[in-house]
Amino acid sequence: MQTTGKLSALLIDLSGTLHIADKPTPRAAEAIQKLRSAKIPIRFCSNTSKESSSSLLSRLEKLELDVKEHELFTSLNACRTLVEQRNLKPYLLLSPSSLEDFGHLAHIQPEDCDSVVIGLAPDKLNYKDLNVAFRILAREPVSQGTTPLAKTTPRSLIATHQANYIQDTDALSLGPGPFVRALASAASVTPEIVGKPSSSFFKLTLDSLQDEGLKREDWPNVGIVGDDVFNDLGEGALDLGLKRYLVKTGKYREGDEKKASPQPDATYNCFADLVDELCAS
Repeated sequence: MQTTGKLSALLIDLSGTLHIADKPTPRAAEAIQKLRSAKIPIRFCSNTSKESSSSLLSRLEKLELDVKEHELFTSLNACRTLVEQRNLKPYLLLSPSSLEDFGHLAHIQPEDCDSVVIGLAPDKLNYKDLNVAFRILAREPVSQGTTPLAKTTPRSLIATHQANYIQDTDALSLGPGPFVRALASAASVTPEIVGKPSSSFFKLTLDSLQDEGLKREDWPNVGIVGDDVFNDLGEGALDLGLKRYLVKTGKYREGDEKKASPQPDATYNCFADLVDELCAS
């Protein structure tokens, strides 16, 4: 299926779509400049939770991918915003780089925590740290001699995303999803997913485009492109009526487009192929 007409804006996934590890996908840098020349507003939407925004922007710059700071929306930033709005004291199951985005919140002692934030943090997703997170959510003593919070205290399990797997440098690897569901099941809580594909994340991103003339009635003419048919193009993208484009790079595997209902509006070999068509229409 081909795209039709000029989009009002395009939301672009990063890992697996623009780059895979430290290598850009074919003609990705050129495609970004094409979009800018065509005056199509863009935002970069990332569930990356292994590194801070500053670290991510630095890496993208080294890959010669032109991503501006104000155009970047990450699930980590969405988590921090939610935590600050609720005045939470979270136990952070995050990588050392990601902790930079949380400032003083990264230094709260486990026995003082009232909630849990979880992202892709291979060094933290072990029994010891997961058990501390479980005890916080279950309102159990974190360690001997500590006093748990009251059972009536609201409990929050906040996840950057719930992807089952990610594209690693050599093959697929576990994502945070299985660990999120394990904690939720053990502590009998419902996790809050703040990154893609939640509607709240996409709304936050779309609202940022108001300064570039995007109105709410334009949302059905906004596209989202990614390599994960569920975690990039599912739920919120469907709820908001966005045009959904799948690329056959990153974590994509043959036949992924047929697993979703409804299927994506179009599937392309790579991000640049989509942009070629958008800019030719």
